[in-house]
Amino acid sequence: MRKILITLLIIINMNISLYALGDWDRINLAITPIRNDVTVEKGDNTVWSVTLYNNSDIPYSFYMSAENCTTTNYQSPICTAIPANSGVNPNSLASWITFDMTGLFSIGPKSSKVVTYTIHTPANAIPGGHYGAIFFNNPENTSNSTSISMNRRIGSLLLVTVPWVITVAPEFGNIEVKNQSGWGGYSSWSTIITDLFSINNTGSISEQITEKWKKLLMLFSDPKMQEDIIDFFDPLWSAPEIDPNITFNMSIWLPVKNTGTIHIVPEGKITLHDNEGNQLKNIWKEFILNPNGAIIGEKIVDYLTINEENGNVLPWTNRTFIMNWYGFARETIGTGGKIEVIYETPGAYYSRITREQAWYLNPWEKLTIQHTVKEINAHIDLSYMNPVTHQTMNSNSIIPITIEYDEVVKTLNAGTITVTSFLILLFWFIFRRRKKNNKKINKKHVIESTQSEIEALEQARAILFAKEAARAAREEATKTARKNKKIESVESQIAAKKTPKKPTTSKE
Repeated sequence: MRKILITLLIIINMNISLYALGDWDRINLAITPIRNDVTVEKGDNTVWSVTLYNNSDIPYSFYMSAENCTTTNYQSPICTAIPANSGVNPNSLASWITFDMTGLFSIGPKSSKVVTYTIHTPANAIPGGHYGAIFFNNPENTSNSTSISMNRRIGSLLLVTVPWVITVAPEFGNIEVKNQSGWGGYSSWSTIITDLFSINNTGSISEQITEKWKKLLMLFSDPKMQEDIIDFFDPLWSAPEIDPNITFNMSIWLPVKNTGTIHIVPEGKITLHDNEGNQLKNIWKEFILNPNGAIIGEKIVDYLTINEENGNVLPWTNRTFIMNWYGFARETIGTGGKIEVIYETPGAYYSRITREQAWYLNPWEKLTIQHTVKEINAHIDLSYMNPVTHQTMNSNSIIPITIEYDEVVKTLNAGTITVTSFLILLFWFIFRRRKKNNKKINKKHVIESTQSEIEALEQARAILFAKEAARAAREEATKTARKNKKIESVESQIAAKKTPKKPTTSKE
């Protein structure tokens, strides 16, 4: 019950509550309420009570005390009690409290004790917040094996508000991002090649040349780089694995300064968005509480909770709320078959998504490890309740965050592409060579065929000329014969005309 313990228990000067050490390691105490937030009027006397439960098997003796409370450590999620006589404190409370029982009293095993106390508010009490704690003190000191004497006690936090003229004046400081981790230091040879040809404006030319020369030598001298180059061009690749020992932790620090006269309880959410504006999902697990504040479960949410413990910022104090992001939450089956929520680093999360989506890969694809630098924006929605007006005051801001991690990505299979390209070039060269030889053979064959065709054409031409000459001779002979025949016919006719006709007789 982290929320209850952090909010309630007040530990000072080696005073240990609940489970003790050494001979008292079996002590088991509980207190209710763990925190009492009340409002009192000037001059009033109000009566309240607190109950202590002894869950141990032996009785214990206690006496009551009240002490002022203030925040001395600006990062601490709880108050640190200070004695009532430690000086003037405008927010003091311990001197107003009296108990209905004084001296020692005993609580038997497996039993409880209700103690009533009264808050005597002075008529001239300073308006605003007054803070303290009610303690059950065990006076029985014992020495453990290290001879260190310990006085054990358990307390309940008391927050008292005196209304009148109350100033609410919180100041939110600059938000910082710290403790970024989760990068395995992977640096591929391709990144170095890219750096060799990159131009930057830092350092002199000679310094840049020296740096690039060192990187070039690293490619040939570093065994890891040589192994990476071989793996890069290996077509028979194996699935890469992210180092499971890598952890991730990014802390967002939100400082709050309260210059008012009453405490405030900041709360809110932080959502993370990528450069495309998409909100990152499942980044935190949040406790599920019952009406009494006990944790009954947990759920995965898409935001980081600001001030999950409901811690107060007391007047005139500084407090820094730290929100840790451990990666992406997901449910898994833990020991005993129970469902547990664990965190995956960004590298492990995105690698798992890649493997799930790359259940089938083409021959020219493969999985490899890549170093990724991701820019995200943290949208911070902060609010607090004004104790005077009971209005919710809001503050919104966006801060850029850069995270680095190694992840498994789908990329081109350089080995397969190289081998395939070589085979294609080889077949192309063979085909080109063969085609060139075929051209030479075909050219020779064409020349020989052309010559044969020319000779055949010449022969055909000669035959044609001979046939033409024979035809012409026949035609000429025919013409001559016709001419001679015609001449003979004409001559016959002329001769017939020249011959005299015989006289006809009467008989005839």
